[in-house]
Amino acid sequence: MRRLIAVALLGLACASPGLPPGGPPDVAAPPSDATITPSGLYYKVLKPGTGTRHPAPRDSVTVHYSGWTTAGALFDSTVVK
Repeated sequence: MRRLIAVALLGLACASPGLPPGGPPDVAAPPSDATITPSGLYYKVLKPGTGTRHPAPRDSVTVHYSGWTTAGALFDSTVVK
């Protein structure tokens, strides 16, 4: 079963055609309210989902993201062509 999950990770921020040049404003450093994983990844849920169905641990999901350097340069994206 495949489900689409939209996520935003710090350093990997969701892309939008309306983003200002230089990328999102929070890529230089993680916000103080971000969560850090044991591996050192910072993340923050920008907008929680509202659905009642959730993927199981072994389900496949599709994630769209854009990766930005801390200087604001886009280096990878599944959304922006």
